Amino acid sequence: MGDIRRARPTIRCVIEDLGVELPGLDTDLGELDDPWIAELRRIAATSPTGQKRILAIDHPLVYRLRISSERGATWLDEDGVVWLCAVRRREEGSDDDAFAWFADLHQDGRLLPTDEDRLRVRRRRRFVRSVG
Repeated sequence: MGDIRRARPTIRCVIEDLGVELPGLDTDLGELDDPWIAELRRIAATSPTGQKRILAIDHPLVYRLRISSERGATWLDEDGVVWLCAVRRREEGSDDDAFAWFADLHQDGRLLPTDEDRLRVRRRRRFVRSVG
């Protein structure tokens, strides 16, 4: 695992949960101006220390973030990237509860970063080198 942890949201999370149009490669998704991305950057260096697990997901270990009445799901990959995988309002006891929704996304294979997310990271690196 790398020494410096990076904070990145998944593409699905950016578009569907945060409601942000996917920017071009000139924009690092981990630098988007959004309270969730700011919180992700804040905790990235020490994640998952201090975070609680989302118990509705057995494997892999997925952790939660909180901003007001909303919850986020994060996952630390083997390269030291802390991913913001999903964001949802917490409605305890509801069928629309954030943690149940995170588990459903995971079961459907839509929670964790995809090949498209990793491809964007590689393309972004190439873009930065080409203009650098």
